[in-house]
Amino acid sequence: MNTRLLAALVGLASIVLAQGPDHVQWLVDQSAMGPGTGALTDPFPTIAQAMAVAGMHDHIHVMPGVYTERVDITEFRFLHSMNGPEHTIIDASGQPGYYAVAANNLSEIIGFTIRKNDGVGIRVVPPTGMVWEGLLLMRNRIEGCPMGGIEVVGSVSGAITDSLITNNASYGVLEAWGANMLLRNCTLSGNGIGVLSMSPNTAGQPLAANCIIWGNVFTAFGVSAMDVDTCIVADGALANMMNGCMAMDPMFHTMMPGDYRVMPGSPCIDSGNPLYTPVASYFDFRGFGYGRIADGNHDFVETIDIGAMEKGGLEAWAMPAAGGGGGGGMGGMLSSPTEVTMELDAGAGNPYVLAIGMASMNPWNPLWGAHGLFYLDPMDYMIIGMGVQMGPMPVTLPQIFIPGGIPIPGMQMGGLTSGGMGMGNGIGFPFQALVQELSLPGQPLWWTNCEMVLPMM
Repeated sequence: MNTRLLAALVGLASIVLAQGPDHVQWLVDQSAMGPGTGALTDPFPTIAQAMAVAGMHDHIHVMPGVYTERVDITEFRFLHSMNGPEHTIIDASGQPGYYAVAANNLSEIIGFTIRKNDGVGIRVVPPTGMVWEGLLLMRNRIEGCPMGGIEVVGSVSGAITDSLITNNASYGVLEAWGANMLLRNCTLSGNGIGVLSMSPNTAGQPLAANCIIWGNVFTAFGVSAMDVDTCIVADGALANMMNGCMAMDPMFHTMMPGDYRVMPGSPCIDSGNPLYTPVASYFDFRGFGYGRIADGNHDFVETIDIGAMEKGGLEAWAMPAAGGGGGGGMGGMLSSPTEVTMELDAGAGNPYVLAIGMASMNPWNPLWGAHGLFYLDPMDYMIIGMGVQMGPMPVTLPQIFIPGGIPIPGMQMGGLTSGGMGMGNGIGFPFQALVQELSLPGQPLWWTNCEMVLPMM
């Protein structure tokens, strides 16, 4: 099992044992036989079953899988995926109704890919005369919905944050009739209209901040330059020195279709407005481990990026090996021989080390980076790549062949401060630790350089 997922389940078990009847934790796993009770050892196979019994303040935790159902969230319920949008999909295509997920007052939807090829992705429409607030739509990917990505109609306030809203034929986000949802650190691309506003903005805040709205048929409708703050926009009329917006190509990655990471030199890197960053331990669209604030341009200053995904560090993706057949994937068991491609961005002129192995306190093997000293345990690792990044473009490392049937945990990274966990960089510079849990048999894959230091397990 994915080690990160296992840790989360252990934590969930401790919460369930300690809590009373309020704030109940329910578990959903589409691979469960059912009917289930929602307990950790007996999960429901569908989200609808959990929603039917959940009370106010309850959390519904959803295991990886594809859930072919429409989801109606009731008031003050929290729907969270256990392993992020890459692995947890709600696909309501062909299901009754015109939407995939209906949100509600004081509810949360976090960490899903949401699709409906014959309707709207997320619907937020309070009954006439009612006011909804505190709604949080976070780290979701809403795609392939011809009638629109997210529909917010009526007196609703809250945030749509760290999400990819792409390839929805009508619009990415619609706000109408008093809706005041803040779009924060989202990427909207490939939609008919990026942001469609049909009511005046009276919230005293922008409609969109730190967002990329690029590559849509129309950038926005009913949106003025006063409604956007520090965004990348395709419509130059929305960009000026007062609002910090730029009409510049965000430079999306080109390695894989639908890859909305940005490349070195992107105007998005370290260009966000920190006023819209909740906390330093916050994560981006990819969820736990992918720090929301990083030094993506290697200028020794950590600043939030514009868009759904922060730039920097090690990226990796798995593809079936030539002639291997079948499909690989991240976050689960690779069913066929797989080649893993790795791309490492240490910064131009900076040394890097890529190693496979475990980390422990002693003995230390010191290695020098541009900013100081970092440490690896020579007894537990194998260096598979090291050198100096010659220019601004990331280093693409040779593919590593992985036999079929080996579990590949999902990707994860986290931040530490100088001296944290018993480690230091020798001369007092702060550093950030990056963990990539892509593994060969039982071995995590680590990378480090002057700013990214080998962390502890």
